[in-house]
Order: sequence, then C-alpha cells, then structure tokens
Amino acid sequence: MKKKATWENHILAVHDNLVLKDDGTVFAMFEVPASIISMMDFNAKENHKNSVQAVITSLYENLGFEILMKPITKDLLKAYEILLKDCDPRTREFGEYLLEQSYTELMNELGSLHHHKFFMTIPLTDFELTGDLKKMMKQGW
Repeated sequence: MKKKATWENHILAVHDNLVLKDDGTVFAMFEVPASIISMMDFNAKENHKNSVQAVITSLYENLGFEILMKPITKDLLKAYEILLKDCDPRTREFGEYLLEQSYTELMNELGSLHHHKFFMTIPLTDFELTGDLKKMMKQGW
C-alpha cells in the first residue's frame, strides 16, 4: 500500500516579500538574479565570485539564510501565440501548421519545459510575532 505524503508549509500570510509563519517567525524572501558570465572572462568570474562570497558571508554571520531552487513551468503555448501574431496573414495557415508540428514534437521529446529560479529566504529574528498581543508589545518595546 502506498502512503500519501502530506506537505505543510505553515505559512499564515504573505505581503510583498515578507512571509509570516504559524510559529510567529517572519522571513524576507528575495529572488536571486541569474548571472551569465563568459567562461573566458577570468576577471568577470573572479569579481562575481567575490561579490557572492561577500553577500553570503555577511548573511551567514548576522542572520543565516537559505537558498531554494524552484522549477517554474514554461508556458510554451503563450510563446507560440506571440509567434503566430507575427505571421503574415497570407501565410498564417502554414505558420500555424509549422508551430503546431514543432510544439507537438517538443512535447513528445521533452514533456513539460521548466526553468529554474533561485530564492533566498532570510529570517527576521529581531521581532517575533506571536498570538499574544501583550507579549508582542513587550518585545517591540
């Protein structure tokens, strides 16, 4: 017999990039931007490594952090619709045929397409929210 996995995220509320969990902890969440650096550009690689190291070191010493990778499904149909708008009306039928064939071939070969985004979560530990308003006011004061 297979057991079902139950996933709980314990998130009560989200506002902009702040997340409130049910235990009263608050996290700030930021998307980590992708960087494309040529393998041949030694200086750019070293500068990037140094800046990443500086950020991670400062976060590790003061706050702690987590980096998460989230696969995001690409909406290929939307991209194909945009391509189809660029087709000349005189050749639209042929364009639809080509796009449909390439879409079918891609789906058969690859299945669903994903790209990965990275997110950094940083706990904000100076002020902890609890259900007890009196306790929260004392902590804030």
